[in-house]
Amino acid sequence: DNSCDGVFLFFTDAINDGDPDVTYKGAEGLYHLDLGYNALDGEVPARCLVQCSPGLAVVKLGSNRLTGTVPVAFASLRESMRHLDLSSNELHGQLPVEFSELDRIQTLDLSLNRIGGQVPGTWMTDMEALYTLDLAHNRCVYLNSRTGN
Repeated sequence: DNSCDGVFLFFTDAINDGDPDVTYKGAEGLYHLDLGYNALDGEVPARCLVQCSPGLAVVKLGSNRLTGTVPVAFASLRESMRHLDLSSNELHGQLPVEFSELDRIQTLDLSLNRIGGQVPGTWMTDMEALYTLDLAHNRCVYLNSRTGN
């Protein structure tokens, strides 16, 4: 089963900050993917991106028309993921508790979707490098584990 069938990634100096080595490595060397504002639709191809580019540090897929749930597959990028932007799409469902494994992530933007449910408490304790979490304009609630509110 090759989940990357039909997915094509094009590399330019703009994507890899001019590092020619990344261009020639193909997807395995991809560390910054910015496809925001491209009218992309369908589900986020997270499983493919994780398999094809295990060193991804920055994924920007905001302001598209992506559907489905927030992909749990990104949690497997524990060692590399620093910035994930899935804002302004049509994502729904719950926030994946598995994202608490992303202990090096610094920015997580899931704003302007239709995500609901409780923010996993482990996000606040285990995502040690997180300094920006944007969940605005969703249907999420956060319960303080000390007070229950």
